Amino acid sequence: MKKSKIITPMMTFMAGAVTGMMFAPEKGEDLRKDVVNKVKKMKKEECEMIDGVATEIKEKTKDMKRIIEE
Repeated sequence: MKKSKIITPMMTFMAGAVTGMMFAPEKGEDLRKDVVNKVKKMKKEECEMIDGVATEIKEKTKDMKRIIEE
């Protein structure tokens, strides 16, 4: 998996968050809660993606091992 596939969404999110903070009509406390919730959601999604990639790598490794042993 290319490094840019993970970094690009993270940087995009950060840029959007900063822009949102600058122009937000919300109170600071509400805005901070919003940002924290979005970061937690993004972290969860990234962890799920990494778990999926790890599972795929494990499966491919098992397949390669079977092929080599044959």
